[in-house]
Amino acid sequence: MKHFNSFVRISFIVACFIGTARFCKKITDGFSISAISSNRPNLPENEMRELTKAETVELSAALSQPYYYQCRGGQVFVFFSADGKYVMKFFRQRLFRPSWLLNHDPLPKILHLYRNKCNWKRQDELKRDFLSYKTCFEELHDESALLYCHLNHTSDIKRRLEIIDPLKIHHFIQLDQFDFIVQRRAKRIFDWIAEEPVDVAEGFSQILTLIDTYIKKGFNNRDPFIPNNCGLFENRAILIDVGAMVKNDFLKTEEGHKAEFKRITDKFALWLEANYPEHLPAFHEVLK
Repeated sequence: MKHFNSFVRISFIVACFIGTARFCKKITDGFSISAISSNRPNLPENEMRELTKAETVELSAALSQPYYYQCRGGQVFVFFSADGKYVMKFFRQRLFRPSWLLNHDPLPKILHLYRNKCNWKRQDELKRDFLSYKTCFEELHDESALLYCHLNHTSDIKRRLEIIDPLKIHHFIQLDQFDFIVQRRAKRIFDWIAEEPVDVAEGFSQILTLIDTYIKKGFNNRDPFIPNNCGLFENRAILIDVGAMVKNDFLKTEEGHKAEFKRITDKFALWLEANYPEHLPAFHEVLK
């Protein structure tokens, strides 16, 4: 009975520990400073071009204010600037780190291949995602409204940024030591349509122009869900999520362009039909 009571107490303590950890993760949305920290070596392929003078001035203004936590995306934690004009995205580094359990616990030989495959997959995701951001910054600059990409650690920013987490706790971080991007803030198509815009046809025209433009430049969007991943910025449509863009020269051909354009617009038409059927005729009219 004594051993049984000890087992019950230990089980209760473990359950409380696990429950507390899960509760904390839920209310913080998984965000913490360690969640956006990395110690990878710098890679030449992640170096960015120099900013223009105008971009440097705008970036300085963008970084001279606090950023408030907004949400967690598939790849990033999203913060909005105090003036509402900019979005800062910090990468969820857990997605790229080798699994601690797989790499520190002894495994049977039969599982070594599995461990190597998992490690390779995370490294591949890192390279693929960072390449997408860099390429979009350099080749889809206007279409993405990207202001800055910081994919290697540096020493020349020399700026402490104030960020406010989901618990309203203020943190001051040295930006040189973090991977992040800064983007001009746009209104998601999802939110724009929900507000019942007066000139819905003009909005659809801007969306289709954006899609047509990046396809003609040879870019494939692996996650082409327009309602969430496109937005309106200064009366034009832009890509909000650029972490899934891949270059494919086949899209520059008439056949490739037509197939990709249809794939994306068909998916958007289905979404409109299910959520805003009153706007579907206007979309089809613009699509012609």
